[in-house]
Amino acid sequence: MRHHRNLIPTSEKLLFFAVFIGLIWPSHLLAFPVYTKLDSPFPSGNYSQSWLETHIQQVQIQRWFKVETSQHVYGWIPEHQILSELHLTNSVVTTEDVPVRKKMEMPSDSTEIIPRQTHLTLKKIEGSWAKTVWTKNQNKTLISWIPTESLQAKSTVPSLIGRTRQATKLFVLPSINARWIHRLPQGQIVHWSGVNNDWVKIRWHNQEVFIARNHLILSSDFSKNTVWPQHDHVILREEPRPDGAVVTRLLANEPLKVLRSQLLHWGQSRVPSLGHVWWPMVNLGAKKMVSAPKNKISGQAASITSPPSEMRSPYRLTTKELFSREIFDLGSNPLSPSEQTVSADGVFISKNGIDWKQVTQFKEDNYPVAYSPTGEVFVGPYVSRDSGQSFQQWIKWDSLIAEIKNRNNLATQNIRIIEIQPYLDQVKKMKLKISIAPNTTLELLTTDQGQTWKSL
Repeated sequence: MRHHRNLIPTSEKLLFFAVFIGLIWPSHLLAFPVYTKLDSPFPSGNYSQSWLETHIQQVQIQRWFKVETSQHVYGWIPEHQILSELHLTNSVVTTEDVPVRKKMEMPSDSTEIIPRQTHLTLKKIEGSWAKTVWTKNQNKTLISWIPTESLQAKSTVPSLIGRTRQATKLFVLPSINARWIHRLPQGQIVHWSGVNNDWVKIRWHNQEVFIARNHLILSSDFSKNTVWPQHDHVILREEPRPDGAVVTRLLANEPLKVLRSQLLHWGQSRVPSLGHVWWPMVNLGAKKMVSAPKNKISGQAASITSPPSEMRSPYRLTTKELFSREIFDLGSNPLSPSEQTVSADGVFISKNGIDWKQVTQFKEDNYPVAYSPTGEVFVGPYVSRDSGQSFQQWIKWDSLIAEIKNRNNLATQNIRIIEIQPYLDQVKKMKLKISIAPNTTLELLTTDQGQTWKSL
C-alpha cells in the first residue's frame, strides 16, 4: 500500500480497463435483472440496485459449472440444468464439515455439525441443495439440507439408478423386434437390475422390461469430472450468471467436461408491483457474508447465526475487516477528512472512518482513487460529486483515444488506468497516467476534467 499526500494518489498495480470508441457503461451496473424463481429462464424486469440491496430478506446459492464440450467450446451452465453423478445415487459422503440445516437456507442457525466423511442417504436434489438423511446412531436420524458442493457420490456403493437420454420404448424382450409396452419421456429416472449387452433390464409396474443401453445414462457413464445436460437446448453462457451472453445450445446426449465450479449468490427482495423477486448478487461479496466461521481450536465450522442486520446490509465492512484486505488505493476528502474512499477488492466509502459501505457499481474490482480540491471523488474513469451516492463517467473516451492515435500512433484496444492526479491549484486540471501495452505508459493532461486531452 502507498499512502497519498496532497491529493495525488499513486498505485503500484495496473488496472485493466478495455476501452473502445463509443463505449457506454453497461446498464446492468445500475440495475439488476429480477426473477420470480431461481430457475426462471427469463427475467421479469430490471430493478434499482440500491432498492434491492436495502430490502434484501434472504440469500440463496446457485452453483455454476465451467465446462468444455467435445468440440472444445467453453462456457458456464447452472447446476439445475446438468445431470451429475449425484443425481444417480442415493448414497453420498460429506467432503467437509457442514452444519445441520432444516431448510435450504444460508446461513444455518444450527449448532450441530455433520463431520467430514460422514455417510448419508440422499433423498433428492433441488437446485444446488441435497436433502439427506443422517443416521447419527441407532436412536437418532436427522434430515438435513446440504449444498451439493459439499457432497460426493459414495464410490463403494454401486448405483442402480438410470435416466433416459431421450424418449424411449420399453420392450418385453431385449430386442428391437420385440413387443413394446410403454414409451418413457426424456429425463425419466428408472431403477435397473442388470445389463445385458446392448440392453438394460428394469422393473416397470412389477414387470421386467428392457431399454436400449444407449438410451440410458448410468453411473458408469460418469468418468471423472463429467456431467450431462438435463435436456436438449440447454444454454451455455459466457459468464456464470443468468443474463450472460449465449455461447451455444447443448444436446442432452453430449457429455461435458467440468473445469471448475463456483457459487452465484442470489438475494431475495420485495419490490413494488412485483412482490418477492430474486436477483443475482454478482461479485458483491455475498459469499463472505454467508460462509461458516471456523473454530480456531477444532477447525470445525462453528455455530452460525443469522444477524438480521447482516442479512439486510451485506455490503458493509468495519475498518478492521476492510484493512485486513490488500489495499489497492485510497484517498480522503480535503473538505471533510472523515470521508474516505478505499479500493480493496471493491470500492468502499466511509463518512466517519469507522463503517465502510461498498459501492456495488464497481463490483469487486480495484480502481485508482483520488479526490479533487473541491471534494469530488474519482474512481477510475468515474466521478462522484455527491460524496459517493452516484458515479458518472468523467473521461471523454473518443477525445482521449484520438489524442493517443494522433500524437503517438499507438493502438488503443487495451487501456489501463494507472494513476489519477488532480492539480491542487486548478479544479478541472488533471493528469492521467495510463498503460496501453506491456512496458508502454503515457501521461495525458486535461484542463476541462476529461473533455479534451493533451499528451505530455
